[in-house]
Amino acid sequence: VVSLDGGTVWEYRLDGLPVGPAPWVSATSAGLFTEIGGALYRTEQEGGGWHSVHAVNAAAMCSVVGDDNDRSLGAGLFYGTRDGNVYRSRDSGETWGETLSGLPPITCIAVTRD
Repeated sequence: VVSLDGGTVWEYRLDGLPVGPAPWVSATSAGLFTEIGGALYRTEQEGGGWHSVHAVNAAAMCSVVGDDNDRSLGAGLFYGTRDGNVYRSRDSGETWGETLSGLPPITCIAVTRD
């Protein structure tokens, strides 16, 4: 659901998403992300059409988070998994690579300056 007028009118923007539950939706400067049926989907902030992006182990994801300390658009996107791995994207979420592994299950992820 998206509003382009400050919340007066809301409309569904589901083009490209399969039918099924979305356990979470993350908003980043690079767009919106969600996982449905073990696949990661991305759309622009305005909620245009959603498209599937390649992500390793998307079914175990907890969310996608942006690194606001890195001001280059889409350069610092991360997601954690319940398998204890962290993945990073440097291209606005189109591709992902593992950056950490062997951690306890990750159920929430944040990026801080510390």
